[in-house]
Amino acid sequence: MELCATHRGPVTMPLPPHRAPRFVFHLMATPTEAELLESAQGGDSRAFSRLVKMHQRRIYACAVGMLGDGGDADDAVQETFVRAWRAIARFDGRSKLSTWLYRVCVNVCLNHIRKRKRHEAADIA
Repeated sequence: MELCATHRGPVTMPLPPHRAPRFVFHLMATPTEAELLESAQGGDSRAFSRLVKMHQRRIYACAVGMLGDGGDADDAVQETFVRAWRAIARFDGRSKLSTWLYRVCVNVCLNHIRKRKRHEAADIA
């Protein structure tokens, strides 16, 4: 390390390429579910996407359990998260987000079952 004659303190020189670090890691805090929820309620679609990733397996399991069919379950999961996105600003936190999403999914699945029964009844008639 050299000392500069015109100003006190060490002079930092860039490292030669063969000594430069290969990887630079940025330490970023992972946002909590509450922080993501607050951002999503403010209209942040990326925050909502992260919430979807956190909850989609449980919601899919709920839909498959109720509907039995993977294709119908996929549709129900998509509809669940579309409805959740539209209503996220009104989520008041009286329950956990996972509970609220589960209930939205149950309602979507019940609607799907009702439609299925109507179509089956119409096919019989």
